[in-house]
Amino acid sequence: MRSKWQLMRFCSAVPATFSTTGQLQSLSGHDSIHAPIVYGGGLFIIRRKHKEIVMDGGCVLCNDHDQQVVWRDELCRVIWVNDPDYPGFCRVILNRHVAEMTDLPAQERDWLMEVVFAVEREVRDTLHPDKINLASLGNMVPHVHWHVIPRWHTDRHFPGSVWSAPQNENPLLPVTADMIERLKQRLQQLAP
Repeated sequence: MRSKWQLMRFCSAVPATFSTTGQLQSLSGHDSIHAPIVYGGGLFIIRRKHKEIVMDGGCVLCNDHDQQVVWRDELCRVIWVNDPDYPGFCRVILNRHVAEMTDLPAQERDWLMEVVFAVEREVRDTLHPDKINLASLGNMVPHVHWHVIPRWHTDRHFPGSVWSAPQNENPLLPVTADMIERLKQRLQQLAP
């Protein structure tokens, strides 16, 4: 387990050519091809610059204003996804634009996965789901992030993915408001 000081020292060694809000800070070198993408009703222009991604017009994964951040450090943050069909659904989002896990240095990959596993552990210990789905897709937004999704045999889409056609029109989830509040408190004190 890393101390906060070790993590700060580790993360400060990462080249900082882009801000955590997705704004380009340096134009050294040259950009490659631009690619348009539509996501959430907005048009974004994506430029690949070395292994990092810049999204002109903003990035829905970089903007905290519509997201409930329950934990963060210098490398990543945990977002509470307010989905009534999947209480306890969280995202672990990298704080800068990188498209693929293998674009990250090994130490960052390891730390990011420690955070994902810590979130999974807290969700399991608090909500007692039948299954946890971990997913890192990035097809719509090429920005490294992980979905941590608690699943129950009685949820709306089980056994399919949460993005598949509904299987159950009357889901029964064994989750109370107290359980959700306890999970949020535990996530705020996350100790990967």
